[in-house]
Amino acid sequence: MIIIDTGAFLALFNQRDPNHQAIQTALRSIQEPLITTYPVLTETCYFLLARSSQTTPVRFLRQVVNGTIHVFNLESTQLDRMITLMERR
Repeated sequence: MIIIDTGAFLALFNQRDPNHQAIQTALRSIQEPLITTYPVLTETCYFLLARSSQTTPVRFLRQVVNGTIHVFNLESTQLDRMITLMERR
């Protein structure tokens, strides 16, 4: 499993991004599933809409719908664990 964040998605879906070719090359060599979070989906759509055409965020979200990108859903037990770890600081 490869965890992917907004910066990589922005580069992947914007041909003018300086890292576009690098992320395409890297992802072609990866056979593992791509996973992200709902906050990353929201942030990515916001920036894609601001920096490109209206169709670009739609293309991105279609990758989620067709299963190319998987979304990790936090459960309440995982949030409890996060709180415990944060309280240790």
